[in-house]
Amino acid sequence: MAISQDLCTASPMNPLAKDAAFYERVARSCIVESDFESAKIALLAYIDMEPYGDWAYCDLGTIFALQNRLDAARQLFVTALLLNPGNAVSLKNLGLIEAGRGCHVLAQRFYEQTLLLTPGLSDTRIKLAKSLLHQGCYERGWLEYEARLDPSCIETCMHATPALERWNGSQSIQDTQLTIVSEQGAGDTFQFLRYLPYMATLYRGAEIVFCVRDDMFDIARRSLPGIRVISARHARQLTQGFWLPLLSLPRILQITSAQPRCVQPYLDSDLARFKHWRSLIRHDNKILVGIHWQGEPRHEQTDHQGRSLPLRLFEPIADLDSIVLVSLQKGYGSEQLAGCELEQRFVTCQSQITSSLDWEDTGAIMKSCDFIITNDTSIAHLAGAMGFPTWLLLKKIAEWRWGASGEQTFWYPSMRLFRQRIEGDWEDVMRRVARELTQVVSR
Repeated sequence: MAISQDLCTASPMNPLAKDAAFYERVARSCIVESDFESAKIALLAYIDMEPYGDWAYCDLGTIFALQNRLDAARQLFVTALLLNPGNAVSLKNLGLIEAGRGCHVLAQRFYEQTLLLTPGLSDTRIKLAKSLLHQGCYERGWLEYEARLDPSCIETCMHATPALERWNGSQSIQDTQLTIVSEQGAGDTFQFLRYLPYMATLYRGAEIVFCVRDDMFDIARRSLPGIRVISARHARQLTQGFWLPLLSLPRILQITSAQPRCVQPYLDSDLARFKHWRSLIRHDNKILVGIHWQGEPRHEQTDHQGRSLPLRLFEPIADLDSIVLVSLQKGYGSEQLAGCELEQRFVTCQSQITSSLDWEDTGAIMKSCDFIITNDTSIAHLAGAMGFPTWLLLKKIAEWRWGASGEQTFWYPSMRLFRQRIEGDWEDVMRRVARELTQVVSR
């Protein structure tokens, strides 16, 4: 079986030197050690000697996918399936590639075929759920998304797991307690805690308790009057009632784009902190634009890859005379501020802001700004939850919650979406943002 020219960039080892079993052992060992270049060479040598081994094409495709050579990877996975239609790994990987291209109908089909062969793959069900949600198939999407609560996933997903029965939405919670537990990233918590007051109204006979991670405790307690908020470290002390993961609420409440329920601003900043920061950063006759450009690096290795951009690309905005910038970046990414060409365009108290950003401060500083311009991180969700004018910078194939197209999102009416037209082309996005901001300034 011939290997295309595109796949032969590495020179195979001399196939006369060893047998195929040797190259199989070398390839598997190199993959375990993440030595992918050596693994690639060994796999090519194996394929030259044993051209009908579907596993080798599958492993080689995985390496090409990791190197972002998606067309070559796709060809290899298809070859593996031709050799063995029951190769579930290749089916799943084809789903990943199609999802990465934004072809979620195709991705859905590959995930479904994978699950027919291996029904117990929770991570595949989660990926299927995201492709369904991306297409607007909310009822089934929310249901499949429950796979994140399977034993193999739940510990990395939840901020706490109370020793209570998990509520499925059908048991009576009259005269008892329902503890809703935050999960995943801060953005997920900000996006979905909107439903807690709604739950308290819907189930008046139950006590709604919100269990949240420590760094979000203060903002949650202040923003959710009438709901008891507890820290995640106290979850194991709960002894009565039921519990429910926060992101299971959309399934319980049957949330769709046509029925989002809670869309009005539902978070606010602490008044005292707002007054403090507003007095420090106020610039008369200037428009204050809060910006954020980088997400947490460890998330960049997942489907969030490509969502961040360098600070220097905000130059078209900084060049506007009536604009003063406020960095909302904390920790990773904030090192780009030091010595950058844009440094003089930030507020004079920027160093104080950078060293003081907890969620309460961030909200107060946002409220002091006229605009928020941010990449896809928790900052965007906090700004949207507070109802601030927010321009969200999105990579070409954005996450499921932003859909495939359009400038608006039903999640946050105050938000406008600026999408890449070409994958990785942030320069075009920022030129469009600068043009729009120029028009806003002139008005």
